[in-house]
Amino acid sequence: MYGIAEVDPSYLSSEFNFGKLWLHEAWRTLCDRICDKRDAKKIHKKMREIAKTYFDPGKDRIYSKERGKPFFTYFNKGSEGLYLEA
Repeated sequence: MYGIAEVDPSYLSSEFNFGKLWLHEAWRTLCDRICDKRDAKKIHKKMREIAKTYFDPGKDRIYSKERGKPFFTYFNKGSEGLYLEA
């Protein structure tokens, strides 16, 4: 969950953005270590339920089939070298 400390604090001004970062970090921290696809699906389903319960405002969705999972990286870093959503 190191990425939460690496993102620009202004990005976290909305609960929705924090939820996207949380989902990405939790997925990377937990599911990158899961070898069994059935276990990964169970964890993924539970994480989507948690995100929907605590972070999804109205019709906006943190995770959707159209958008996929949120993804953060340094690959698109700007002049400040920030950890940003891709």
